Amino acid sequence: MFGFPPTSEIWIKVLGIVLIALATVYYGIIKFGNDEVVKYTMWGRIIVGIGFVILVISGQTLPALILFAGIDIATAIWTWFELK
Repeated sequence: MFGFPPTSEIWIKVLGIVLIALATVYYGIIKFGNDEVVKYTMWGRIIVGIGFVILVISGQTLPALILFAGIDIATAIWTWFELK
């Protein structure tokens, strides 16, 4: 679209997943203010974790990315428990 050559690097997809997660957080800030932001950060981390797992399962990146997915999902679960 902008004349750049296509890339086969995984990092552009990783960045896309992170940006989707951040968009979720910012939507929560705009809509609910600070009280509900924590809940949206939890969902954002789940989105990133699932996205990373999908990239690994589909063979688009190395399994090492699952470590980062585990960290994101673990911190989302921790946040969920803290909110209860």
